Amino acid sequence: IDDTYSYTGCTTECRMNNAMKLCSCIPFFYTIVNKNYRHCRFDEISCISEHLEEIKSVDKCNCHLGCLHTVYEIEKLDTLMTDEEEEGNSKLENKFVSWPMVRYKREVLFGWVDLLVSFGGIAGLFLGFSLLSAVEILYYFSIRVYCTTRQQRKTASEDKFKKYNEVKNI
Repeated sequence: IDDTYSYTGCTTECRMNNAMKLCSCIPFFYTIVNKNYRHCRFDEISCISEHLEEIKSVDKCNCHLGCLHTVYEIEKLDTLMTDEEEEGNSKLENKFVSWPMVRYKREVLFGWVDLLVSFGGIAGLFLGFSLLSAVEILYYFSIRVYCTTRQQRKTASEDKFKKYNEVKNI
């Protein structure tokens, strides 16, 4: 029915398939997702009513619960326990049969951003290093060297031009 898997979507699709097998139509409240499906006419609703238990049964379907689905099993006691001190008050006791479990759950505990932050924190603590220091080091070793070299070339070419003019004027 949908690109995203869900237990409800799987059971809905299974019930629609069961209705199509038994009655050749689906009830009006299901959305038509297959061009071979069609809604039941008024006279075909009796077929749905006759086979209702078979249509609702999803035992033969291969539907699995999602990974984050949690199931609580609760046991209800049949007897009501009365409070001995106060007449007329009763308590209903429910107990968990087992603790809820999530079977498969996978999480990233330490990602790339965490690693970068940790290294930055350690460098800042022990070396006094920061992002501004990194920019200053980049400037010192790259842009400053480029600007200094360019300035020296400009000065050298001006010196050559002066010497040439001095020689020419003599």
